[in-house]
Amino acid sequence: MLELQSMLKKKSETKNLEPIYSTKHYRLRVLLKNPVFKVLVRNLLKQYKKFGHPVPKKGFRNQEEYFVWQDRFMRDYNKSISFLDAKERKNIPLPPLMAINYIMKKFGLDTNDIKMNIFFDRCIFLGKKEFFEDFFELTHENGKLCIKLYPHTKKEHLLKFWDLISYEQKRMPGYVGKNKKWETFERDVDIFFEYQKERNRRARQNIGRASKKNMHHALDDVIWGKLHSKYSRIELGDIRKAVSRVAKLKVPLKRIV
Repeated sequence: MLELQSMLKKKSETKNLEPIYSTKHYRLRVLLKNPVFKVLVRNLLKQYKKFGHPVPKKGFRNQEEYFVWQDRFMRDYNKSISFLDAKERKNIPLPPLMAINYIMKKFGLDTNDIKMNIFFDRCIFLGKKEFFEDFFELTHENGKLCIKLYPHTKKEHLLKFWDLISYEQKRMPGYVGKNKKWETFERDVDIFFEYQKERNRRARQNIGRASKKNMHHALDDVIWGKLHSKYSRIELGDIRKAVSRVAKLKVPLKRIV
């Protein structure tokens, strides 16, 4: 589920959709302008620079670049704290997640709020200032693809993401593509049952056969003789195709006499 939601969030940035202008959206915008918040972020970035791992002024260009920076920072961070005492460790900047939690606690925010954590992470390190609520939720549950709507979900949100919804649907077992009608269904079912009846009759009467191939040809001739007046366009080649197609439905059958 988290993978799907992260895909939705990533695509949100390329779909030119307006964010959800909720109370949370405006509350966070006010927080970003709070002088105390600005000072905390500015001091954090100064610490990273002093530690030898500066963050670009406008943030990293993308997640991949940010992850590379994180890996290098954490390597040096773990190396440093391993031989420093508690007092000396205070001069080392906190890793991103810990720093974000520290700032959130300063403003009484819930550090367990994953969406809020992601927002501050993107805001501080990627320069993304907009808070995007999930437009809807997409999950796989018990063989079904479930779309959960929020109070703010609009039709345009679903339409904009229909390519992703369609892709996930195609991954489901038993996916049906085009809803194409089986035009010869009635004819094919008649052929199938006539075929079963004739085959069982021959088995009961122990009618010999030279080969399996010849048996099928003989059955085809019989079926065609019985049904060609009812279905004028039936051809011998249709018999085997019809029997095979209906058999693939795997309908439970009692012995047909």
